Amino acid sequence: MRWGPIAVLIILSPAFAVYSGRFVEDFSDRELDGWLVRGFPNPVFPDRVRVKDDYLVMDAAPADPLHFLRANARMEVSTGDWKNWDSYTLTCQIRFDEFAPRKSGEFHVLVRKGEGRFGVVAVHYMLIEPEDQRIHVYTIPPDAEAKLGQVKGRIHRHTLERQQLRRPIKRNKWVSIEIVAEKSFFEFHYDGILVTRYEDKTAQPGTVGFWTYSGLVVHLDDVIISGEGVSRSVNHDAHLATTWGEVKNPSWK
Repeated sequence: MRWGPIAVLIILSPAFAVYSGRFVEDFSDRELDGWLVRGFPNPVFPDRVRVKDDYLVMDAAPADPLHFLRANARMEVSTGDWKNWDSYTLTCQIRFDEFAPRKSGEFHVLVRKGEGRFGVVAVHYMLIEPEDQRIHVYTIPPDAEAKLGQVKGRIHRHTLERQQLRRPIKRNKWVSIEIVAEKSFFEFHYDGILVTRYEDKTAQPGTVGFWTYSGLVVHLDDVIISGEGVSRSVNHDAHLATTWGEVKNPSWK
């Protein structure tokens, strides 16, 4: 075997990966470089987002009854030139570990999250309600406003109801998410089903995020963001580990 060319390729792979238009994360290195992580309530925040068995756990189980409705875990990609990412495709795998005891638990998958006005984020997102067996797609445009705890100007794009699902949303079952966010064109897929597609000429650049609320414990894995201009500014060893991680685990859990 000719090891020379292979050795050169391995040495240079991290540098190529940074500019290849792909952000890859399978959590096999057990690090969260390139992510901005948040959670509530604060005393238990460190455990809200954690790596377990080479996948990520996002834990919004209530710390106590008073915090039930507000308990949440949030994380967003914060690496490279994410503020200018305007054309990419997101794919990932998710699994619900626990459902909320009330019908209020939500999981959000966000794309093109950027800055709106008056402190309201501009974003396109899929909202999943496992207990109600519903999937929604919403848009918050850059000119939206906050009003009495709500967002004035939020646009409802589509809802996938219980009877339209290929399979019921269950606990401990990995499913795929795919979202295309190409310039002004958007397309959302859940478990291989097209939820909606639309054009939005007000869309602006932004990052990818995952938020879970009010009792849901969600597992996340195999996050891939691919598109021109997408990059990951982390140390080369860690990036090489996640790139090889994609090869080791190409299929659903």
